[in-house]
Amino acid sequence: LPDDWPDELYPLRKDSMDYRQRPAPTTDAETYEFINELGDKKNNVVPIGPLHVTSDEPGHFRLFVDGENIIDADYRLFYVHRGMEKLAETRMGYN
Repeated sequence: LPDDWPDELYPLRKDSMDYRQRPAPTTDAETYEFINELGDKKNNVVPIGPLHVTSDEPGHFRLFVDGENIIDADYRLFYVHRGMEKLAETRMGYN
């Protein structure tokens, strides 16, 4: 779900979502605030993503390294739409 999705709205629950009405349209944030955007004088930032050959799902990672040691990491996941859950609910027999 988008970062600004209302907390009280559950899209997969039939009792809480009226599909005739849609949430008000929103826009994505211009930028995502990663920690320590540019690194500092001692550590380098290594960006990985948003797509990488070894990941099952797109994600954006920033590794903070000191030589070959990873000191810290920041990540942002869930770029993929979760429509498969909606398709599966009619086949799985649960509500």
